Amino acid sequence: MNGHNLKKTKIIASIGPSTWTEEKILELYKSGVTVVRINFSHADYENTARIVEIVHRLNKEGQTKLALLGDLKGPEIRLGDYEGTKSYKKGDIFKIFVDNNVTFGELDQYCDYPYLVEDLQIGHVIKIESGIFDALVKEKGSNYLLVEALNDITIKQRRHVNLPGIQIKLPGLIPQDVENVKFCMEQGFNYIAMSFVRNAAHVKELRDLLDSHEHGKNMQIISKVENQEGLDHIEEIVLASDGVMVARGDLGIEIDVSLIPLWQKKIVDLCKVNGRLVIVATQLIESMMEIPFPTRAEVSDIFNAVMQKADAVMTSGETAQGKYPVEAIQMMNKIIMQAEANIQYHYKEFTDNRYVGDVDLQRKALMRSAIEISDSLGINTIVIFTISGKLAKIASSYRPKANIFAFTKNWNTFTNTALYFGIKSRFGDYDYHVNGLEKAMQDLITRKDITLEDNVIVITDIVKGDAVYPSLQIVQAKSYIS
Repeated sequence: MNGHNLKKTKIIASIGPSTWTEEKILELYKSGVTVVRINFSHADYENTARIVEIVHRLNKEGQTKLALLGDLKGPEIRLGDYEGTKSYKKGDIFKIFVDNNVTFGELDQYCDYPYLVEDLQIGHVIKIESGIFDALVKEKGSNYLLVEALNDITIKQRRHVNLPGIQIKLPGLIPQDVENVKFCMEQGFNYIAMSFVRNAAHVKELRDLLDSHEHGKNMQIISKVENQEGLDHIEEIVLASDGVMVARGDLGIEIDVSLIPLWQKKIVDLCKVNGRLVIVATQLIESMMEIPFPTRAEVSDIFNAVMQKADAVMTSGETAQGKYPVEAIQMMNKIIMQAEANIQYHYKEFTDNRYVGDVDLQRKALMRSAIEISDSLGINTIVIFTISGKLAKIASSYRPKANIFAFTKNWNTFTNTALYFGIKSRFGDYDYHVNGLEKAMQDLITRKDITLEDNVIVITDIVKGDAVYPSLQIVQAKSYIS
């Protein structure tokens, strides 16, 4: 099975114990995976380096064309350490301290967020253990909050804490993130996902770190929007980032869960109109961690993300720890293909030029014309020769019905276009000015992407002196086959 032939929506698979062998990674790729994700909330350097070596080797051997995404842990708030578990009944009253050097009652907890008492007021709800335990603030002490349990629960130590509606006073990058970014740069990752991004300044902090390393300059930043503060600054975050991940797990704890579909659509649309990547993630096909088929709701969820024209969908535990990782990707791929067969393509949806420079404005105008021509004349293939990948990314932002083939001799461009909607990148000695078009046509014919009789739209940048001009032509494939 080849999961890459016609699909426009890309799949990111999280790698873990269920899939970190060469055999499984190869199976995931053949089933439709474009990018593999390493979650640094759980990963260690030894296993990650081994996974990266496998990916790089498979790519070099030509067996795969996979890109690498490192997902940073980010700032987080947790309860303290204690032995065993603590059980609560609805109505129980207990204290949450910000000082660990006190005498704790049987139900009392420590929280490692030093501003907890300062930031929260009476009436606020603290969400613990991914939102399955709620505690209502009843009183404030000098170093503790007196809270009431709102439901029954038994919890272990170090549980995750969310503070909905609170602008938390934590940095964009924690020290562990900085070390993980350095590791990713050394290992040749292509994308970095930054957790709990709350404003554009956080993105700039990461960009400055990446720019300090030669390989980091080519890496793309995916901002994860996971709380209300991030939503409040969503436009500046989108513009500062290469892409955004709709991380619905923590977001569904931080805001009313009924608003998740609305915000997903808003973020997807905002990214499309600004030419940014957008990824939909979390619980897309989670039931396949334990059973070999998805729920009907999961099928509809994936279908909906594709119909919204997100660039990519992502698995988490399904492929990292699940019992049916390959089957989950195969099912996801099948749903994507069904959805894409029913997409209505309207290129005029994406024409926002507010943040586009003059040269890119010319490229956008040319690309818009190319897509209109392809629709009018029924031309199903757009070939783009690109060094930086910018032309291909602009084409992708219009979500054309035609297939986009980006030919490049730059490996970084090849991997950096891997996630973009509809782009099928080809890496090799493709120079438009030196028999590049002949080589590209031969490649497309050989792979049966086109026939000899097909017309193809060809777009490239023409260099004249110091000036660069985007150009468009329509060619027939057989004219370039000897």
